[in-house]
Amino acid sequence: MKARSSLLAILPFLGTAGTVAALYALLTQISVLSFTPFTDTPLVWPPTGFAVASVLVLERRFALPGIWLGMFVVSSWLVFILDAPLVALLAAAAIACGTAAHAAVTAYLLHRYTLIAGPHRVRGWSILSTILKVGLIAGLTSVISTTINTVVQINIGLVGPNEQVRDWALWWINDIFGVMLVTPPLLWLGLRIRSWPATRQIALATLNIGLIISICLFFILWRMDLDRIAVDFEGESTTAVITIHTQLAQYIHDVEMLSGLFTASDQSVSRAEFHTFVQMHMMGADQSPGIQSLVWAPVVTAAERPAYEAAMRAGGFPGFRITELDKQGMTVRAGERGEYVVTDYNEPLETNLAAIGYDVNSSPILREAIVRARDSGGPAATEPIYVATNQAQGFLILWPIYRAGAATDTVAARRASIRGFVMGVFRIQEMMGTVLQAPTFSKIDISVFDEGSSTGADTPFYVYSENLVLCPSLCDG
Repeated sequence: MKARSSLLAILPFLGTAGTVAALYALLTQISVLSFTPFTDTPLVWPPTGFAVASVLVLERRFALPGIWLGMFVVSSWLVFILDAPLVALLAAAAIACGTAAHAAVTAYLLHRYTLIAGPHRVRGWSILSTILKVGLIAGLTSVISTTINTVVQINIGLVGPNEQVRDWALWWINDIFGVMLVTPPLLWLGLRIRSWPATRQIALATLNIGLIISICLFFILWRMDLDRIAVDFEGESTTAVITIHTQLAQYIHDVEMLSGLFTASDQSVSRAEFHTFVQMHMMGADQSPGIQSLVWAPVVTAAERPAYEAAMRAGGFPGFRITELDKQGMTVRAGERGEYVVTDYNEPLETNLAAIGYDVNSSPILREAIVRARDSGGPAATEPIYVATNQAQGFLILWPIYRAGAATDTVAARRASIRGFVMGVFRIQEMMGTVLQAPTFSKIDISVFDEGSSTGADTPFYVYSENLVLCPSLCDG
């Protein structure tokens, strides 16, 4: 008989505290949905107002355990982030203690120094006075949960040194507005419900339990669907990255084949041999998509320039001169400099004849890639550029060619023995459009960035979307 009486006595506690915990956790999950890509915290945090209202309406022995349990359950997600489950649970317990303490102290001060928890209506100056008191109390007591929450997250590594003050201030403001804007209406509603007959309260509690279960099931299913979408997206995006990397590797292989041609021929490759090799092995049905041209560009010193230009004019390019682009993008005779990297062999020649004689070393972007390739002894790619012959957006991959038999074991030796560069010029739009044409990528938007870009790594140089015209100029503003 005594055991049955004890069980009946504890049921109201379990029912009330459990309802408060469920409502607090549910309200927290709903509040999280208000996060946007531009802010990781809303201006108002409703769970704080709900917690304070619960303590004011209910007995503390019912409300505070429910608030603690609700916050503990919500904070248990730390278990999935931290490698130490015990540390995560202790952190969740500490955050829950801070939340419950904040609610208890705030409710006590509001009950003692304001009229919002009493039966009296306030008018005139009393309204303004009450608002000021509520704001002052909320500002003082919000320090409790905000400080505990911040300290805990700092110690477990979720808040970095640069975000500590900002996050503390944001959470403090959230809690203040939560108390000022959410507590009064919930308090009014709670006090009205307390005046109802017991039968109506039981019916409301039953309805609340059913509603809570339904909403919880909704969020569980919604979360499962989000997880499924995230898994699908991760797989498709990984496939897209692999596909793009595979194509880039093929481009590097194409340029490497040209370097192999010069190495195997003891570097004495004629224009006709270069043309035949490119046509046989790198053009046609099996060529890589987006190839604009394949180039041999020898290094010509200032002293060698007159003789080189005369030899090119005699070799079938009348009027040949080493050129560069001026500030207006017009082709002009290259200015005087120590050395030039001149576009000499260029296949297919018919569509790239205008580029013959262009000094690759005249462009700061291309010069940076030239230096990297020459000093490293391996391939180097440029950031996205506009191809001189047709103004299509593209990029170059360069491979250094050194004089036969010269030492290349140091950077200084490689600089002294550089003979020229083989390079590929590739159009970005054709490359991306080809590799991403599979149906797998039709439902995702892909933006491609160059982390080493001089114009800004945060600006995509290519955007792929089924709802967007593929136009690189879009990314250039």
